[in-house]
This record gives sequence, C-alpha cells and structure tokens, in this order.
Amino acid sequence: PPQPGHTHPPHRFETQQPKLGACVTDPGLSRGLSASEILALNTYDFMAHLGKSVINPGGLKGRDQVLAALNPRHGARILEIGCGTGHAACYIARRYHGEVTAVDVSPAMVKVAAGQVHAENLQDQVQCELADVTRLPFPDESFDYVISQAVLMFVDKQRALVEIQRVLRPGGRFAGLEFSWKREPPETVRQTTYQICGCRPLEFHSARGWGRML
Repeated sequence: PPQPGHTHPPHRFETQQPKLGACVTDPGLSRGLSASEILALNTYDFMAHLGKSVINPGGLKGRDQVLAALNPRHGARILEIGCGTGHAACYIARRYHGEVTAVDVSPAMVKVAAGQVHAENLQDQVQCELADVTRLPFPDESFDYVISQAVLMFVDKQRALVEIQRVLRPGGRFAGLEFSWKREPPETVRQTTYQICGCRPLEFHSARGWGRML
C-alpha cells in the first residue's frame, strides 16, 4: 500500500482499486503474479488473469444483442472500443467478414487480444491497437460501425461520444452495452455500488439517462 500522504497517479485512463495508488498497466498475464500484483489489477484485467475470456456485461447474449442492433454489413470497417480479450473482435471478423480494428487502453488487454487473433489466424482481418476512446488515433470518417461494451461508464462520456461520432462515416452506426440502473438509487447506494465494483472512475445511468446522453 502507498505511504500516508504519498500517492501515485494511475496509468492514463486506467481504472484502479480505490485503496491502491496505482494500477499495474502491464501485469504479464501469461505468468504467475504476486499477491501485490493481483491486488493492483483493475477488474477486467483480474478477470482475464483468471482465464475468463468473455468479460462484457451480459456475456455472449449481450454481445449478440449489441451486434443485432448494429447490424453490420459484410465487408464493413468496424471499430471495437474496449476490446478486452479479443473474443468479440474475432467473432465479428468471422461472422461479418469485415475489417475490424480492436482497441483498448490496457496494454495487457491488447496483448491478450492480439494473442487471440493470432490463435484464430485472423491477422488479415483484425488489428489490435492501444488507444483511448476520448482521443482516438484515427482520421475522421474512418469506420462504418463502432461498437463498445462497458466502456462509456469509465470515461468522459461527452468526449468519448464526440470522438465516436467523428470517426464514423456519414450514415455510420454506433451501438454500445453499458450497466444501467433499473431505477435511480439513493446516493449512498450509488456510491457503495461503485466502490464494490472496484473501479474508479465509474458512473452509469438509468436507461433513460443513457438515452438522453446519446
């Protein structure tokens, strides 16, 4: 744990455990980790370290619901933001035969995703990159479709949505999956939930609130 009065800034846009001063940004998921390294992992890296490949809300059903809403045409250029372990990017490439760019802010996740792409021999269709949704390193109107799962609730939502709109071609489509309150909770319930989730920053809304923001 950090010394009293001494904190370290977290890795840029990485989520962190509330009681820790910094995240492990490249934990080396292929090797064994010490107890301190495991405690410093953010939630998604921790689940990937346990061997869980589908870590988005709703699992495979959630992924399929988002893709049904997106309804990408075959051969399209698709950007997946927050690719995690790469399972969705590979599935999209196989099913829709498109060109998929899969990005994540976590170097560890990009490494895992690239390994998954290689294992499925999809290097010609899927490219994995380190990128931040609030500053996407792509030209305007680069993609036909953008998909994200459990991303917006961790970032500056307005900046992220402006960037998503910027990289979409005219007539392009965005679909995302996020946690949502069934009804607005008291502030104490809200903050306790965020603390239990173990990630900062974290904020999500009701379905109506998400709709207004979009």
